Amino acid sequence: MAQPQSQNKLLYLNAGDDRTFCILDTPPPPYDGGTDGPRDASRETTAEASTSVTPRASEDLYRDYDPYDDYDENAHLLDADVDDDRSTWKRYWSGTLNPYQWKALLHLSLISFPLALFAWIFCFVGSVITASLLITLPIGLGFGWVVLVGARAMARFELVIQNHFYPSTTQLLRKRPIFQRIRRVRPFGHVEYESSFYTNSLAMFQDSYSYRSVLYFLCFRPPIALLLLIVSATIVPLSIILIIPLPVLLRLATAFGYWQAKYARDVLH
Repeated sequence: MAQPQSQNKLLYLNAGDDRTFCILDTPPPPYDGGTDGPRDASRETTAEASTSVTPRASEDLYRDYDPYDDYDENAHLLDADVDDDRSTWKRYWSGTLNPYQWKALLHLSLISFPLALFAWIFCFVGSVITASLLITLPIGLGFGWVVLVGARAMARFELVIQNHFYPSTTQLLRKRPIFQRIRRVRPFGHVEYESSFYTNSLAMFQDSYSYRSVLYFLCFRPPIALLLLIVSATIVPLSIILIIPLPVLLRLATAFGYWQAKYARDVLH
């Protein structure tokens, strides 16, 4: 059984506004499925409907139209040659007046290392004393309680500092309790706190956030602070004296500051 050949002729024309026109010369004949069976009425109806609403356009309408008549391929090159040096120089010095970049440099150079050093000494000395005195359980638990409360308080302060110097609008942080827990929240926003010292202490010892805070100040924060100390003592004064590398230093300080702030939020969230 021979298959009928399609008589469609499609022509696509790209006009100036990038619209595409479809020109259909003759509609395809309905396929009757051969001589052995009856013609499919639904197939014929679909073919007629599809060809009756096809948009038609005259081929002579866009025959003489050329959208590239007024195009000059060297126009953008001439503009780039005139304004390239001036715009690049202005972009290079534009960051020196940005207060967020100076705040990032101030935090990384003067504030980050003293806080990290104090937190590391507190957590390290407290952990060693707690592990040494666990043989006398009440005294060891007492020192452990002080270490965990101090680590949670310093984690809260760390997040406050990071959010002040590197504000984030995409990451929502929940405010974790330092020691006293919330028992329940009643209607109209009335909050009831847990008043039992034993219950609050037991919940703090069982919370993984307490040990994550200690681990952050013992292992993760010191390498970052040490690297910042070396850079602050060598590169920062040299860049300020020479002035020319100052915009590069500010951009690097901002990028590194936002990275370590995001890292702190991920660990201490």
